Amino acid sequence: MEELCDGDLVFRRGRSPESHAVLIGSPGNAFSHVGMVVREQGQAWVIHAVPGENGNGPDFIRRESLAEFLAFKKASRFAVYRADFPDSIRTRAADAALSFFREQRLFDNRYDLETDDRLYCTELVLKAFGQANAALTGLGMTELDLVFGKISLLFPGNLIENPHFHLIALQLNSEP
Repeated sequence: MEELCDGDLVFRRGRSPESHAVLIGSPGNAFSHVGMVVREQGQAWVIHAVPGENGNGPDFIRRESLAEFLAFKKASRFAVYRADFPDSIRTRAADAALSFFREQRLFDNRYDLETDDRLYCTELVLKAFGQANAALTGLGMTELDLVFGKISLLFPGNLIENPHFHLIALQLNSEP
């Protein structure tokens, strides 16, 4: 796999019930989750927002090694995408994602793109690039018709469909 750079996006198809719910809500999409690569001291880390992976503690934004993020128990397949923005913008986006982690922002279980105090996985990516002055214009939203009304969400597949992102690696995650 090509060397990962700041701002690369790592998508995974998760194995959890939450991941399956995302896949049901976004038919045709191969991935249920996304995180952003941050390189520190030669190591690639993935910054991401996910519910239920902090044990009994609050669902803070997480920083995990690539191996932990893609562990077999968490992911059945994965892909890496790179934005066509200049390196400086991708680095600023990664710095913004790292700031979200250091500020201990929580997972946004309301999936509200209008607020910044809590973030869900795709919202983290959107807002990190936004802080780097790289607007991801033209992002499609997925509309769900739920019992209590309609809601529009930004799913991982909506990011993949954006012309700024290009596939650099795709792999099935076989058992160790």
